[in-house]
Amino acid sequence: DGSGITCQSSSIDVNNSFIADNDVNGISCQWSILVLRNSIIERNTDFGVYEIYPTVSAVIANNLVRGNGNDGVYFYSSVQSMGPEIRNNWIYNNAGSGIRTNYTYNEPNPLAAIVNNTIVGNGEYGVESYYATDVVITNCIIWGNASGSLPSTGYTVTYSCIEGGYGVTEDHNIESDPRFLEADANDFHLAGGSPCIDAGDPDLEAEPNETDIDGGPRVMDGDANDTV
Repeated sequence: DGSGITCQSSSIDVNNSFIADNDVNGISCQWSILVLRNSIIERNTDFGVYEIYPTVSAVIANNLVRGNGNDGVYFYSSVQSMGPEIRNNWIYNNAGSGIRTNYTYNEPNPLAAIVNNTIVGNGEYGVESYYATDVVITNCIIWGNASGSLPSTGYTVTYSCIEGGYGVTEDHNIESDPRFLEADANDFHLAGGSPCIDAGDPDLEAEPNETDIDGGPRVMDGDANDTV
């Protein structure tokens, strides 16, 4: 169909791949099981990752999803329990929203878990979800997106850096400039003195063998001051 990878009624595990410059989507899946790790999805004409009616919750981890012509990651589900797990990605400079999830018939969203992501500079929202009450955002930076960070209330957002702010003090969110190392060069590592260092959830349990975007271990006490 013009997509880089297409799957229907199947299981697909994409790892260490470069998927770029396709006429439609980078990855297009329907009624399938998608695992996408350690890959670059860029410059595809429509969506970076497009999945509808998943049969098992997708896992999207440790990828760069950038410069696509529509949303970076799009999910549509008719089963609430089939929402995606999106962890440790940089999702940036896509023409649509960084992440968009949707669900049928005015029901709650498909239980999306959005954890440890940097979502920056997209042409619409950072995260956009219809009926957002089942979208959980934790330890994320959502900054510099053209339409704003989030389009409505209802998300569960904790320990995140959200441009424009979100939630209440008890949610431990901040709205200070994250101080990227060199945002103009798309380097979204944190510079020294960033308010995001040591600002994540201290009780968040990492997945088995989970790493950051560079393949290194997730660390506590990122500024080595003996205080987390």
